[in-house]
Amino acid sequence: MIRHKSLWLREVPGEKKISATEFLESLYWNLSRRTQGSEFQLWAGDQLLVASDRQEEVAAFELGMATAWGVLPDEILDMIKKIGAD
Repeated sequence: MIRHKSLWLREVPGEKKISATEFLESLYWNLSRRTQGSEFQLWAGDQLLVASDRQEEVAAFELGMATAWGVLPDEILDMIKKIGAD
């Protein structure tokens, strides 16, 4: 099993793990998934983040993004959440 210090993998009340999507949404990424033809896309608001013909690659990108943001100190994440909420 991979272990790291990413916030989105920490246990939360109710012994439930949050998903990468839930973690990124807590930072106000406004994520959405779209499909155009045979292409899978991940969007943040009106910005295309990644597109692939394989859904697993888009999911891997999202997991990587959550991991990168998740290792930031709690104080930084709190500031990001405050800015996003405004």
